[in-house]
Amino acid sequence: MTGHVKTFILRSIQIMFMCAAMMALCVSLSASIEMKAIYPSSFYDIMMVEDGIMVTLQQVDNYYANMKVYDAQDPASPQLLSSLYVYYRDPREAKLYRSHVYIPDIWGMCMRRYSLLDPANPVLINEYGINMVGYRDFAFSGDYLLISTQTLGLRVVNIANGYSTPEVGHVVDGNPLFRVWAQGNRAAVLSYNLTTENAVIKLVDFTNPAGPILRGVIDLPDYDYNDKIELAFKQNYLYVDMSYAQTKMYNIGDLNTPVFLGNMEYGLTNTVFIDDYRICVTGGALRVQSLDSPLSPVDIATFDIQSSFYQHLAIDWPFAYLIGEEYGPYAYCLDLSTLTPPESIVDTYDTQFTGTSIAGWQQWLYSRNSIAELSPTGYLVNIQTCPELTALGKVKSDNGLLHAALLGGTGSSLWDIGNAGELQLLCTIPGSTTETYISGNYFFLQNTSSIRCFDISDPINPVFLFSLPGSYSSMVCDGEVFWVTDYSSLKTYSLSDPQLPIMINSLSFGELIFAYPPRMAYRSHHLYLTGFRDEIKVYDVSDVTNPLEVGHVFLQMLHDAIQQTPCFSPEGDLVVSTAIANQLIIYDLTDPSSPEYAEHLNLPYKIKDLYCYQDRFLFKVGTTLYSIQFPQPTGADDLVMPVQPNVINCYPNPFAEAAAILVDLSLLPPIKIQRTDLIIYNIKGQKIRTLSLEPNLKDRQSVVWDGRNERGNPCANGIYFIRLCAEGRSIAMRRITLIKK
Repeated sequence: MTGHVKTFILRSIQIMFMCAAMMALCVSLSASIEMKAIYPSSFYDIMMVEDGIMVTLQQVDNYYANMKVYDAQDPASPQLLSSLYVYYRDPREAKLYRSHVYIPDIWGMCMRRYSLLDPANPVLINEYGINMVGYRDFAFSGDYLLISTQTLGLRVVNIANGYSTPEVGHVVDGNPLFRVWAQGNRAAVLSYNLTTENAVIKLVDFTNPAGPILRGVIDLPDYDYNDKIELAFKQNYLYVDMSYAQTKMYNIGDLNTPVFLGNMEYGLTNTVFIDDYRICVTGGALRVQSLDSPLSPVDIATFDIQSSFYQHLAIDWPFAYLIGEEYGPYAYCLDLSTLTPPESIVDTYDTQFTGTSIAGWQQWLYSRNSIAELSPTGYLVNIQTCPELTALGKVKSDNGLLHAALLGGTGSSLWDIGNAGELQLLCTIPGSTTETYISGNYFFLQNTSSIRCFDISDPINPVFLFSLPGSYSSMVCDGEVFWVTDYSSLKTYSLSDPQLPIMINSLSFGELIFAYPPRMAYRSHHLYLTGFRDEIKVYDVSDVTNPLEVGHVFLQMLHDAIQQTPCFSPEGDLVVSTAIANQLIIYDLTDPSSPEYAEHLNLPYKIKDLYCYQDRFLFKVGTTLYSIQFPQPTGADDLVMPVQPNVINCYPNPFAEAAAILVDLSLLPPIKIQRTDLIIYNIKGQKIRTLSLEPNLKDRQSVVWDGRNERGNPCANGIYFIRLCAEGRSIAMRRITLIKK
């Protein structure tokens, strides 16, 4: 890198962070998404990224632009690899695809193609010289380039050979085609009749590229000529995003008859799918969503930003680039790597567990319709379907009793689970119930207007004790005292007369602002109250007549809150799951009135219910159960190594059949290591394959990955991560892309 270029980049990065500080009122960070870099407008006119390579185009005059190619494996410090002047006359846009840059030139009536297979030496390899009059848009799918035009219809071009780009087919229906999107052997084009001012989406089948066929039509009655519109394919679904209308979802399994499935949120301006994630921009925020339910995406992370700075979204996993308007000042690079599960996830299980809650007693787990035995090492065995539990809502367990409200809130059930996973229904209590609690022989049934209490000394024949009117969000009980809370106060009741609870204290919360209904957890005469923004409050209730607020603990992320009830680890640590940052946070309660932050884990999931068992966390997402070991503190004698950027290299990358993984151990610190492994993860953080290096630890070694998992089955196309682990600790990582021919 030349000295003046290096100085420019360093100064640019300094400007980026100065701009970030000045824009504190405009940009706020939420969830576990982190700002990686901000690029000022002098850095680019057009920016593109793919597989760790960044390409920028900056206008020089009316005929040329300077195309710069960077190594962007670390986007905070991109390394300039090459610079080339390119023809750039009145371009509509440029795109980077499979290590080639495509630049349409309307005046020159051609599409220019530059090869970046050697990014240090970009070269013009082809000028696709068709009649480009009326050119509007282009898209890629596999080995084909699709070009939409105003007068010449849709054109299909074979780009498999870098030095030859023959047109193999086209389709015309007499109307202008303004936009094109493609996936697999199908495409969608935006057609607009300037006379009738009617816009439609036309679906195209190009299973036979030489003879593409127009199939079904989707009407767009709300579309205006100047509206932003984006389409995104996801399996057999098509999402139509318009900036001023609701996102519409269609089933296009049959291209001839697209089926409208429903409306979703408003104002999306771009959507990208990565496996089961949807990454989109709406309402001035980047949103990362889980698509377990295609019609009901669930936000798992957000990044707020002024929408006026947004023009284009580019994903080069794990980085997302928000690129500014043509004359806007910035492009933002966001790091999504913390959305992948931590290495300490030891296993996942595709269970039949339904609902959001799980409960455990001894070595057994219970959910709405299933039970399973949990081995001491954290593995599920003996999974059984239990139809008798299908009518339960949120299940809980206490001292060998399973209890839950019935679905629909029409009553509650009490079960005996004390005998090695066997179920015995003890009683069903009718009456409106949303949540249940047990303390000793007291069984509390909560609904929206009251809490009822039953004596279950004989659990087969519960005895009604009292009904306490009020709308409460949470309660806990200890012996003859129980506490309830709503949005305004914490109330303490005595059960000295079990049939007539007496309120002995009411502590007002004053002007506190809650983000979620307040929830409580109780331990060692202390209440831990959540729901507030930014913090958890601690109350000392050892004197039940005078509860005192004695401390608080701030959350890691500004504006975050705890939505779910906290729980406790077997060691007595306080464990919470955050609502925005998707974090599990562990607090040391050596001093119960002053929780001390101990550790946190970033997760790509919003946890609804958390269960602590032995040395691990357990939680569910959909029907998948996740098991995570408790993080262990790092001792002075532990092996600690910095992550090195060039320890792992892969060739070719992307690859189709097999890739050589080269490991240079000489770059590691001089420390004795007995064993090293290469562990391959998919984009969800799930372990795919382990490749062991030679035990003698030569300085340089190579292994081959054939694109298969541990069972020998071929892996799907996509992005994978290769992690080098020494003695079980991560010391280097490299991204690799599998693209089968």
